[in-house]
Amino acid sequence: MFSAFVALQTPEGYLIVKPGFSSHTGRYHAVGGKSELGETADQCLLREVREETGLELQPCRLRRVGHSMPKKDDEWEVFYYRYILTLNERLQLLKQMHMLHTVKFEDVLAFSSNGTPRTHALDGLLGCLWEARA
Repeated sequence: MFSAFVALQTPEGYLIVKPGFSSHTGRYHAVGGKSELGETADQCLLREVREETGLELQPCRLRRVGHSMPKKDDEWEVFYYRYILTLNERLQLLKQMHMLHTVKFEDVLAFSSNGTPRTHALDGLLGCLWEARA
């Protein structure tokens, strides 16, 4: 089993989910989640984004930015992605903006180290984005 998470990129930064809008009570988290039987990482991510935001992402525009293997028996393999939203996709998200928070590009490193309550998956995704920022 594995998980897949995505940073939805806009011209202003990356969209993440605010605390209180998922089972991760009190913590910011990345859009994504756990795989279902028989899914690839890409399929898992596309399904999770559709379930959490209503967006139908274009698979050809997904960019994998990182991957982590479990360090302990109770951890899962995790795949991290970046997806640049089109204007039309951003307009489709307007009704979900109350549940999303934008992390500006220049604030990625600070957000991941400033004590803001967030999930390990979001930490991993922000770390991958920081390393790939070239």
